[in-house]
Amino acid sequence: MSYYPLSQVKINLYTDGSEFIKKSDKLPYIGFYWQTSSGKFYSGKTPNDSNTIEIIRILFAPLDLNAFPQNKDNKAQLTTILNSFEAEQYPKYSPELSRTQPLYILPTVTDQNYQQGYFTRYFCKKTNEFTYLEIDKDTYDKLKKKDPKILYQLYKPFELKWQLVGDKEMVYKINKNLVDIVIRDQQMYLFNKYLKENYTQFWKSN
Repeated sequence: MSYYPLSQVKINLYTDGSEFIKKSDKLPYIGFYWQTSSGKFYSGKTPNDSNTIEIIRILFAPLDLNAFPQNKDNKAQLTTILNSFEAEQYPKYSPELSRTQPLYILPTVTDQNYQQGYFTRYFCKKTNEFTYLEIDKDTYDKLKKKDPKILYQLYKPFELKWQLVGDKEMVYKINKNLVDIVIRDQQMYLFNKYLKENYTQFWKSN
């Protein structure tokens, strides 16, 4: 890492996990950090700390219909979906059902996940609609690999790291920020409505 004189950095800063993610794996960062004069951020109290890594500030705009493509038909569709989202029902998994289309599967959170502090959730979005499904890793992998046994042409898979433990308010902020990043960067509009904005789902106190 480049040498930074203390006159050019802000040191001994602290974040609770709701402001930054690690640049390497996009997981929330909690702890001390320092800032360079050029606006970059690194873990640790000062540039002299060992094993320092770069972290990225979470920036996102509030979700509203004006952020969506400026198209009358799209706006009408978004409004209709938004007004009726609570009533939307999805087929649940059953071994007897055909596996030619993704099916809703509620994830199982293990003790190992809680010890780790987070787990990965898997979803897919219909390519021509703002319709989402939570799926399992097997279905996610099939969609990613374009397995001919599944209708991969109609669905876009994506994953999300989900915080499980810690202060409840902090967990809420972390998961909300990560969902907002997915909405912004991957244009997964209304994904927060699919989750019913339940950002502490599966949460467990330490």
